[in-house]
Amino acid sequence: MKRLPMLQVATLAVALAGLAPKTMLADDYDKKTVITLDQPTEVPGIVLPPGTYVIKLLNSSSDRHIAEILNEKMDHLYALTFTAAAEKVERTGKTVVTFYEGSDGKPQAMRKWFWPGDTIGQEFLYPKNQAAEISARVHEKVAEGDLPTVKESGQALEPDNAKGHSSGGK
Repeated sequence: MKRLPMLQVATLAVALAGLAPKTMLADDYDKKTVITLDQPTEVPGIVLPPGTYVIKLLNSSSDRHIAEILNEKMDHLYALTFTAAAEKVERTGKTVVTFYEGSDGKPQAMRKWFWPGDTIGQEFLYPKNQAAEISARVHEKVAEGDLPTVKESGQALEPDNAKGHSSGGK
């Protein structure tokens, strides 16, 4: 049996590590998604102006159904919201975000969010009054739920949507 010098063994180990599946990536755990909205869009508790945002699951060991919506730099929290498990039939290799259509001058509203390759995603839960407004526009049931409090989430930043349903953001 031939012995390999230590340098060759180390080089081989590094090369093989590069081939290993990337299952421990932070983006895979928190489902971090960058999305660009070209029109005002309702999310639970607030209307976001057009722009680029980051949606991700809150890093919580107790609840995997709290989503954060932040600015692109991730230093401003627009919304903190509960979600519910959502299903779709087909896997796709890209992020899928669905919306309730806007009408009568009202903006579209974010509905579901799926990470690439997943058939289980997140459905956004809207505060009761906001859900009723969207439901009246789109003529279908809109999922309802309270907004998480900063204390419930353990979040350090207070989200803009904690102040209630309003338009715009910073």
